[in-house]
Amino acid sequence: MTRLKQAALTVAVAIVPAACGNEVPLAPPGSSGQQLIILNYAFDPPSLEVTSGSTVLVQNQDSQRHTVTSELAPGAFTPDGRIISPPIAGFIGISVPPGLAPGTVIPIYCQFHLEQGEFVVTGP
Repeated sequence: MTRLKQAALTVAVAIVPAACGNEVPLAPPGSSGQQLIILNYAFDPPSLEVTSGSTVLVQNQDSQRHTVTSELAPGAFTPDGRIISPPIAGFIGISVPPGLAPGTVIPIYCQFHLEQGEFVVTGP
């Protein structure tokens, strides 16, 4: 893969601060679209349908920080460069790489705790 293509596939990130107190909102005000929750060291849902080029809002509801990192194959725990988030405490926007064909499965995991999930591309 060329460096330009790899750079184009790398995650674009928008960090939004987490809420204070015991109640954590499902999403920041004004947000909409696909959402992935990290809770009890698991991705919810474990398989999320996404569209190529879209942004997924990720909310970490655990007290520990997590990442969302794409991998070469499920259980490989080897980053493939398509999606690499910084440590998440609160909310973050994860960009799904553009140009992926419907049916493409992107295995994801947390680099700290190894919980696993996947994004399934349903359209452009």
